[in-house]
Amino acid sequence: MQILILEIVAGSGGWLSPKLARTGFAVQVSADIEGALAGSLPQSANGIIIETGSEAPTSIPVVSRLRSLGVEQPIMVVTSRSSWREAVESLDSGADDFVVKPVRSEEIAARLRVAMRRTHGLPTSQFDVGRFAIDLNSKSIWLDGQRLDLTRHEFQLLQLLLLKPDQVISAEQIRGALAYHAEVVSPNAIEVRIARLRKKLGAEVIKTVRGMGYRINSGLRRAEAIRELARAD
Repeated sequence: MQILILEIVAGSGGWLSPKLARTGFAVQVSADIEGALAGSLPQSANGIIIETGSEAPTSIPVVSRLRSLGVEQPIMVVTSRSSWREAVESLDSGADDFVVKPVRSEEIAARLRVAMRRTHGLPTSQFDVGRFAIDLNSKSIWLDGQRLDLTRHEFQLLQLLLLKPDQVISAEQIRGALAYHAEVVSPNAIEVRIARLRKKLGAEVIKTVRGMGYRINSGLRRAEAIRELARAD
């Protein structure tokens, strides 16, 4: 799962990035908020954290900008200021959560998972998409009951397609998602990864929409019944 940390004050989110990475998130940190908002990073992320620091300006304008740009992903504000007014205004502006430091990174990770499940209408980290079953926590995907042997990048790519089963995913969105692993992803590299996935899934599963991108076969829509688990985060 890709997390974008936007630093209102450069360096304020450095403490959190490695801790979230150890819990399984792919994290990208940006202190260039204007540059990030103008690019594809917010749309490519599964969740966004705004790190304000103790002396930083309020996060409210950034939250409002993200929502006005059509960003639907969960947004969490992490701050050192315990201002109830700022918390209320941030939430009213579109933030999903407002967390005051000190806070453990494990709690932030758990809150992110809950927010992302809520965004996708999921009660747990496990859900079905047609013939697929996916577990976001264990980073595992099954096809027709058989667990797939996927590399990290293959999991990230297939997860991106499965989380938006009715949408065409552009090459730019794929490039943005894989860029969280700090490597340059060329158009040819995307085609190679799609080809490798097709060998494991079957040629008919991932459809190419010419000039637009890729999507999971339209016959493989999200199942109406989502598996209920006894335990959730």
